[in-house]
Amino acid sequence: MYQILSYPIRENQPTWPGNPTFHLEPRGSIAAGGKANTCTIHLFNHYGTHLDAPCHKSPNPKTIDQYPLERFLVPAVVIESMDPVSVKLADVQGKEITPGCAVLLKTENSRSERSRVLPYEGAHVFVEPDALKHIIDQGASM
Repeated sequence: MYQILSYPIRENQPTWPGNPTFHLEPRGSIAAGGKANTCTIHLFNHYGTHLDAPCHKSPNPKTIDQYPLERFLVPAVVIESMDPVSVKLADVQGKEITPGCAVLLKTENSRSERSRVLPYEGAHVFVEPDALKHIIDQGASM
C-alpha cells in the first residue's frame, strides 16, 4: 500500500521567511477567446511538503535526481508524538524501526494543521537530538 503524504499546494500558504510563495499566473483563457486555459506556475524549490536532498545543506552533495526512484520506495513506520514542543527519545524507543525503513513522525504540526496556517516562527514541533540519534542508530534510511 502507498500513502500520499503531501498537503495540497495553495496560494498564500506560509513559507520560510524571505522565500517566495506559490503563485499561478493566468496566461490563456477559453472564456477570453483563447484556445486553452493555461497558466505559469511559480513554485520555489523549497516549498510545501518535500524531501531535502543532501545538496540542500552540503557543498559537494548529491542532488535528488542522482538517486534512483526505488531509494524512496521503502517500508515506513509512523510514530506519533503527543508532545506539543518536541519528539522525545521516549516517543521513539521501543518502536519497530527496522534497517532501511523510513520513519514518519506524526506530531501536533499535522494534527492541528498549524504547518499550513502559521508563519515559521520556531513554534513547530522539532525532534530532540537523542531521539534522532536513536532513529539513526536503528538503521532508518529516512
